[in-house]
Amino acid sequence: MTRLRAPRANPEPAPINDAEEAAEAKEFDALRLRVWRIRRRRVKLMGRLYIAGGLAALAVGYLTHYFGLEVVSAIMIPLGAFFALEGNEPYVKSSVAGQSVISAMRVLQEALKANSEQGHAVFVPVEGDQRSVTMFIPASDLPDGEVSTEGVEGHYYTPLGHELFADYLKEVGGRTEHDLMRTLEQLREIMTAGLDMVEDIRFEVKLPVISAQIRNASFAEIGKFPGLVSGVYAKAGCPVTNSMAEWVSYCTGTPVRWLDAQVNPVDRVATVKLFWAGGKS
Repeated sequence: MTRLRAPRANPEPAPINDAEEAAEAKEFDALRLRVWRIRRRRVKLMGRLYIAGGLAALAVGYLTHYFGLEVVSAIMIPLGAFFALEGNEPYVKSSVAGQSVISAMRVLQEALKANSEQGHAVFVPVEGDQRSVTMFIPASDLPDGEVSTEGVEGHYYTPLGHELFADYLKEVGGRTEHDLMRTLEQLREIMTAGLDMVEDIRFEVKLPVISAQIRNASFAEIGKFPGLVSGVYAKAGCPVTNSMAEWVSYCTGTPVRWLDAQVNPVDRVATVKLFWAGGKS
């Protein structure tokens, strides 16, 4: 929080304290997360109150034969069930997140079309810089089991989910490097309990393939755009899933190849399949 002070007679520029600014930024991020979680709990509490009020109105209306109370209960009980059991966050987050990523995905789709690139993305850690990962999209798919981009026709791009990846780093407190299983568990913690982006995510590892199933995906509305799903999402993902591949590549220092992805906008379930080069025999 910025503090206001009375100006000095001869004001001088205050020295920049990077540590203090970083601490304030971290405190602000923590406060934002607490506010979001409080709002979520209040919505569910409101739902329970609606159900209780609706049941009370139904009972009183039945005893007094007052039709107005029965109408009130007919409205309150379904609303309470919606807020308490489902909540409005999944719908709102799905709609907003879906709309916010459509433009970025369309831009990439146009770039791929202009460059005649049809292959699936490969995420490659930058040598000598463990904080950087580049996304390479080849003109055509690499042979099965291959992740090397040397001499392959295609272009390098900044990963779609790079800013989310940066948020992951903030969430865990900076640079991190773990084995694959710890990396996946950490990713699950970040996306569910940490940044509250999805309700749940489950990984199935059958090396060299990593499969992920995401429940109540906040980005699921992109499934309403078949062209984007087949043209971009299946080849490189959306910003959220794209950031997952970048995270695995970064943490393990190993190239990761995008295999496939699907999303269902109705039940908000998404699946992702990655090829992890560290699991090659």
